[in-house]
Amino acid sequence: MNRTVKTVVVLLFIVLVGLVRHHWRKQGWSDSVPVAAGRPLSYAPGNYRLSLVTRDGRTRTYIAHIPRGFPAKKSYPLVLMFHGGLGTGARAEKATKFDAKADAKGFIVVYPDGLNHHWNDGRPNVNPTVDDVGFVRQLIRHLISRLPIDSRRIYAAGISNGGHFALRLGCDLSDVLAAVATDIGPMPANLLPVCKPVRPIGVVGIQGAADPISPINGGEVASAPKFGLGKGGQVLSAEETMNFWALANGCDSRPAVVREPPRVNDGTSVDKYTYAGCKRGGSVVYYIVQGMGHSWPPRLGPVSIITGPTSHNINATDVIWNFFSNISR
Repeated sequence: MNRTVKTVVVLLFIVLVGLVRHHWRKQGWSDSVPVAAGRPLSYAPGNYRLSLVTRDGRTRTYIAHIPRGFPAKKSYPLVLMFHGGLGTGARAEKATKFDAKADAKGFIVVYPDGLNHHWNDGRPNVNPTVDDVGFVRQLIRHLISRLPIDSRRIYAAGISNGGHFALRLGCDLSDVLAAVATDIGPMPANLLPVCKPVRPIGVVGIQGAADPISPINGGEVASAPKFGLGKGGQVLSAEETMNFWALANGCDSRPAVVREPPRVNDGTSVDKYTYAGCKRGGSVVYYIVQGMGHSWPPRLGPVSIITGPTSHNINATDVIWNFFSNISR
């Protein structure tokens, strides 16, 4: 290949790379990862695919969304959003629409990826040898070292397996997290004797009364391997889950229950359980959605023929952020 041809090839390659980068930026993605020490301020609003090598030598991946209007001189709340079983951070991003909420309300949201698409939530048959709690603790420290994060306002939310895991983080990372949220992910029964948060932590939950995967009355999590749903294992009922956290946070033993005004007539209704008298930072609120199955409302579940209906009378992303926004550590 002569020098002229080589030059043309190089120029074409540079142009192609430039076009790809331009397309990614239009889509809100970046192909670069700031690596300077301390808190580099080179992040711009958009989405970043990033990775972290954990202390046990595993490479863990995640998506970070930096909100619009991101100025370096402000400290931002951080929301960690954990996908369900067989999911990914990208799917959780698409399903929950937390990016739009982050842009509107001004917080950073991160979507980690579970190994083998699952989280070690405390059930003995779900990634039992993976130190996901250690990964999250390291990830939070990593993010704080690189972004202007308000360390008093760090939250964890999850759906299904990710929701179970968010509650486990409430047990194990209450020294770091201000609040946790679970959608269709009640407390794994194995956590009950070992969950000892070191401080009160806010807890908000959403549970479908017609959930065929995570039963509202507790017991065995259903398994549908053909559709990649469920891993089995025992969970508490929604009532036992909220009562556990109310007791842990020093709340009154009996919640106030209010039927939320319906938004639409879709066969669902929402009962809100609110515990009073909780210690500072330890609010506990639960939403039981009559007629709803296994979903992140108002979005349908991944296989609606199995997971059942959703509800348009509650928006999980709105409910969770409204709860988080009123709690700090």
